[in-house]
Amino acid sequence: MKPWRGILTLATLAALPMGAGQFAGAQPVEKTVQDIRALYSLIEQNVIRGEYRVQQKRFPYCAGVTDQNRTLWQDSTGTTRKYLESGGSDDSAITSSYYLSGKGHIQFVLIEVGRVNGNSESLRVYFDLYGRIIRTLASPQSSEAELWRFLKLDVNRAFNAPDSCSTR
Repeated sequence: MKPWRGILTLATLAALPMGAGQFAGAQPVEKTVQDIRALYSLIEQNVIRGEYRVQQKRFPYCAGVTDQNRTLWQDSTGTTRKYLESGGSDDSAITSSYYLSGKGHIQFVLIEVGRVNGNSESLRVYFDLYGRIIRTLASPQSSEAELWRFLKLDVNRAFNAPDSCSTR
């Protein structure tokens, strides 16, 4: 399998429907975002309490690789509830955090980049229960197009992917 599969490209993003209001029975976006924020809080509380099974993978430093550290949290049924990957170099670092519903669907993604000069960027992506993007928020100083390339839609595949340096 190619390492680039499962990564959402800008072309794919442009084709995705924006907004939950495009289909029958949709909740208003604000209500959905409130629900996602509550889910985020619940997952973080459960992580702190140690209620999830944790798996980790660490790979050696490799220039240009942003997923050398991978952590997956699964509930008692084996459903992934949180995925985090991070990496970087001496001058910049990136962390991508994914929060998933009880059915294993991505609901919220936070991508954060920090640079040695103190600059930081972030991108927040909210998904409805059908996997549609309903809201995006980027920090004012971010190069939003650059951050989209880090978004992955299959976190279990991302966690189990081989070391990015070994596939070059």
